[in-house]
Amino acid sequence: MNGHVLVRHVPISNNNAYPKAVALVLGHLGSTAQSTMDQFGEKLYLSRNCTTITASSPFVRFFMTQHRFLRPTAASIIRETAAVLRDTPNTPLAVHLFSNGGAFLLEEMELLLAEAEDRSRNDEQLPTSSVTGGVSWSDAEIIQERLEYQFFDSCPCYLHQMWDISPYWNDAFPSPAWRSNTLRKLYFLGSAMSLTLWCTMTGSFGRSSQFWSRMRTSPYCRKHQIYFYTTADMMTDASRIDDLISSRRQEYGTDIVAQRYDDSGHCALYRDHPEDYNRVLDESFAAAINRRRRQEEPLGR
Repeated sequence: MNGHVLVRHVPISNNNAYPKAVALVLGHLGSTAQSTMDQFGEKLYLSRNCTTITASSPFVRFFMTQHRFLRPTAASIIRETAAVLRDTPNTPLAVHLFSNGGAFLLEEMELLLAEAEDRSRNDEQLPTSSVTGGVSWSDAEIIQERLEYQFFDSCPCYLHQMWDISPYWNDAFPSPAWRSNTLRKLYFLGSAMSLTLWCTMTGSFGRSSQFWSRMRTSPYCRKHQIYFYTTADMMTDASRIDDLISSRRQEYGTDIVAQRYDDSGHCALYRDHPEDYNRVLDESFAAAINRRRRQEEPLGR
């Protein structure tokens, strides 16, 4: 098993032949698969009788994502998830992600799934054995078929080029400590220099537009979506998430639950708003199980 991916199975008993669902939890940057399991996986999904898979972005690969350095990790996540789904028939798949550590992994996973599907269409003789980045079409197919919802916590994150930052200052810097123009200018200068250096080293000047374009046109836009985010988050631009939600609703008619707050820090919403968080999660979880049951019912019943 890849060191950045961890699987925790629900104990099997006479009253519990299979888990209620399979949950894929993608942690924020700086986390590990184990810390994501300890902090979120056990509380959010193992406690709800789900087999839980946690994963994290390797730190160096995260900052080199323009060149697909996250692809090996994303491929491992897909293979592990597909294997678990095959062992748990008829169970729904839930994807829960935190910050851009999770969003970048999700982006790369969706690219791999799309490539596997495209290759299967172009190679009619071997549709189930076509492999892209170690991902077979059979892996992609079962994930696409079972996916019921995506839960975005504090993401997608603030990601702009240095010349595209000013329209979002009010949401990006809502804290009174940052209302000073001097502090904002210093932060802007440091961010611009860091971003320019990163773009120069990695050849990633198109990273921002590519990322948001993929978020807006994801083939999974029509799946149920949940967004928890806050204007007080120094790392997440609430305006951009507002725009993304509006775009997905208008273009795809996506079923979206959005919880927007004016307090809490980055990835702290579960801690600061546990009642809302658990209520929305319970409702989405129950709806996912019901959708899966209806899909499995024989025609005419």
